[in-house]
Amino acid sequence: MTYLPITLSGNLIEDPVSMVFNTGSFLTRLRLASSRRVRTDSVDTSGNNMWADTDILYIDVECWGQLAVNTNASLRKGMPIIVSGRLVSEKWTDKENVTRYKHIIKANQIALELSRHQVASRSTASQEHTPDGIDKVKLLTAEEFGRKHGVTVTQNSKEAEGVQEDSGESQPEQAGQSVQPSGNQARDGVVSGRPGLNQERPRPAMAG
Repeated sequence: MTYLPITLSGNLIEDPVSMVFNTGSFLTRLRLASSRRVRTDSVDTSGNNMWADTDILYIDVECWGQLAVNTNASLRKGMPIIVSGRLVSEKWTDKENVTRYKHIIKANQIALELSRHQVASRSTASQEHTPDGIDKVKLLTAEEFGRKHGVTVTQNSKEAEGVQEDSGESQPEQAGQSVQPSGNQARDGVVSGRPGLNQERPRPAMAG
């Protein structure tokens, strides 16, 4: 397995999906679309040149620990984000004995792109900032996130999780349960915000 440092911006094409493991570890996976904008010869009703996306890249992103919790609580489909981490090339053999390859980003930083958004934030160190007109944010801790999904998080499990992050090894999905963002997580998440002018805020999907 090889990797390269990478920073990529794009939009989420689906809501984050998280795994809660029996060890108390948290893994969140994202699907990101990144593209280059080019001016076209077409014009809109106002006579302005229209733009189109080209060189579109679709890539999976994964993150662990508190970053996974914060990402699941804060981000939704359609939001513009910036991801920084390692570009990893993975290789495996499927059930038909065919060699498969896949590129993913193992993220150590994920941020909302702010050219069209304003946000309120709440730090895990209890610092917060709330612009006028935005509701204050209630911090969703790893312990609370685990309790919501029937997993007890202890200090030992957090330490074990740190070892997994450093090694770059992903746990098998059957070790835990998949978590889709819910309405409660949207209210109790780490970041709330409002879109910029002329942009509708994406609506969180409700868990079934």
